[in-house]
Amino acid sequence: MFKGYYRKYIFHRIDELKRYIEFSNKLLCEKLEKEKIDNALEIAQIEDEFYKEKFLELAYESENELKFDYSSMHWSSIFITQYSYIEHILDEICEFYAAKTGAKLKLKDLNGAGIERAKNYISKFMGLPEPFGKAEWGRIKDYAKIRNKIIHAGLYLDQDLDIDKQVIKIISKINSVSLERFYHHEPDDPYDESNNNFNSILYDPKLELNADFLNVVVTDYDKFFDHLFDELEKLVDKNGKGN
Repeated sequence: MFKGYYRKYIFHRIDELKRYIEFSNKLLCEKLEKEKIDNALEIAQIEDEFYKEKFLELAYESENELKFDYSSMHWSSIFITQYSYIEHILDEICEFYAAKTGAKLKLKDLNGAGIERAKNYISKFMGLPEPFGKAEWGRIKDYAKIRNKIIHAGLYLDQDLDIDKQVIKIISKINSVSLERFYHHEPDDPYDESNNNFNSILYDPKLELNADFLNVVVTDYDKFFDHLFDELEKLVDKNGKGN
């Protein structure tokens, strides 16, 4: 039931995400490099030091806008698409199982929504809890929190909100995403020169997702579905079903 074509079809869809990340990253890198080259050529033609300095400031802002602001919006959009893929695939698995087995209980009969509802159907009704105990599933639930934060409140992080505190904590465990750019290191006592202690304070932090992070995410999806299909195929074999 879950062997052969169906498994290949699911992993083909995940591979599409990987290829799109690579394609997008190449375009963004090429655009940023072109921006730098164009700015350098423009600066080389400016003789007046005052105007050169002003143009350098504008060029720096322009490059940072592309490197951070536009890129973070782009990657967050792809991240949401990634997550929607996974949510949809889990729902499809539940519906495919119900259709093939004639199960009376359908996914829509369960309370809740999203990946947790699909998890409950697969782990409890289909009897396959094992994949949801893997580390990848724990991280997928973290990605769900990041996704919900972006969907409902955008990319800026409010340290007074519980959901944003959770997201900041999640990000602190991910090497490919950093808030270091938003930390200001201030002296513990600015009036005491002998005090070498500093406080690190976050100022207007923002989620800045990137290609490395999205590759980590899609790799976790890949591994999770590998575990899940291994268990689905065991279930099929146990029940004596064909491909």
